[in-house]
Amino acid sequence: MVYDVQEWKKKYFEKLASQDAITCTWYRLLDVESLFARYVWMQIPLFDLYQLGIGLEFSMLPYEFQPFAIDYEYSMPNMDELMQGIWANFDRIVYEIEFPWSFNWDELNNFLFDVNLFKIPMRKAKYGEAKFFGYIYDPILAREYIAEAFARLRLIRKPDLSWKTALETVSEVIKISEIAVYEIVTRYFLLSSAQDNSFCLGLSLLGVGKLNGTPDGGAVIPFITPEGEIKEVKYWTLENLMFGFILGITPLGYGILTPKTPMFKMEDGKKNPEIINFIMRKSRKAIHNVTLTTWAYSNYNKPEEMINFHKSEKVDHWASIQYIRSFIENMVYNAIHNTVKNPVLIRQYQNAVLQAVSWKSKRHHWGYKPFRDTPEKDFKEWWVLHWKEMGLDETILRLIYDRIEPWIEHWRKVKYDTGERLRKTRRRLAFSPHL
Repeated sequence: MVYDVQEWKKKYFEKLASQDAITCTWYRLLDVESLFARYVWMQIPLFDLYQLGIGLEFSMLPYEFQPFAIDYEYSMPNMDELMQGIWANFDRIVYEIEFPWSFNWDELNNFLFDVNLFKIPMRKAKYGEAKFFGYIYDPILAREYIAEAFARLRLIRKPDLSWKTALETVSEVIKISEIAVYEIVTRYFLLSSAQDNSFCLGLSLLGVGKLNGTPDGGAVIPFITPEGEIKEVKYWTLENLMFGFILGITPLGYGILTPKTPMFKMEDGKKNPEIINFIMRKSRKAIHNVTLTTWAYSNYNKPEEMINFHKSEKVDHWASIQYIRSFIENMVYNAIHNTVKNPVLIRQYQNAVLQAVSWKSKRHHWGYKPFRDTPEKDFKEWWVLHWKEMGLDETILRLIYDRIEPWIEHWRKVKYDTGERLRKTRRRLAFSPHL
């Protein structure tokens, strides 16, 4: 395979780093702001309420969950930063200071609930054996998968049985109980169905949720179990869906018996619960900040670099990573093209190997840390199972991985360091003393 590197650079520059690209990105974000707002109101309440409920069931505090605990502040650059092409500063919010209730069980209870919820025996995540709260410490890696990887896999999978299959593949490798995985999937399916098929305050979107109340104040929603069976579920409060025990749906040992009246604390009994206020603030901020994406893409890009891609250090760094990609793709092609003739399948094997390299070398905030921390042997087993489920041949997958294994850690390090280099260089120059 032959790659035209200059053409690569030119296309990347035209799409992301040129003056026209930055202007176009700004206008396109303004155009789609209303669509983005709808997406935010559908996703953030669903994800945050889901993660809070799962946390209460598995004895995990909110701060442990990503993306629940991701937020940032934006500030304008100073003149020294502008001279280095730094167009925006993004600083992560320190949750310990801003939201201390998410770090302590007593504060969480006092902040959110009218009852002492944690006097009720709650089950810790079980991996292989049935143990109860106070008797076993959860494996760190398993907790990280629940806190990060399950949500990441949801974003790259449809919220259907394919997501369940992806979670089960992970659980086989790191020995998470099948029942725990079943409960994780079930809770998401319940909240997702309630969001679309009823009007649940704090979860449903006006104009999307349907009014379908019953005379006793409950609501009935359709529900597809993880086995694909269609059932009807009746619920009364948001808490029922988040962590309540629902007969015939919730596995024994999970969930608690919740009343038909709200458990969340409401000031004067009328205003929104604090957790809903928290989610609403977070959602509004995400919508308000959507156009900051333009400055995130254009960061570390000096004015003169936006005119000519031959002068752009940002483009050169990107191209360096593409060199690694093309080398890996050629290696995979040479290893299998005599056996695999279908070009689509060859492309899938190449994508599989690129995933094996990239998922352990991501610089993003969340979702990939559990994969980085997984021992190589276990990661390899997960990777083989994952792509086998996607239809690739296990023997070929193992052959490829054995061939790349001596170099894979080096590729990951080079990829990560190359991606970080420009940011570190520009920051260092911006804060260097001037003579």
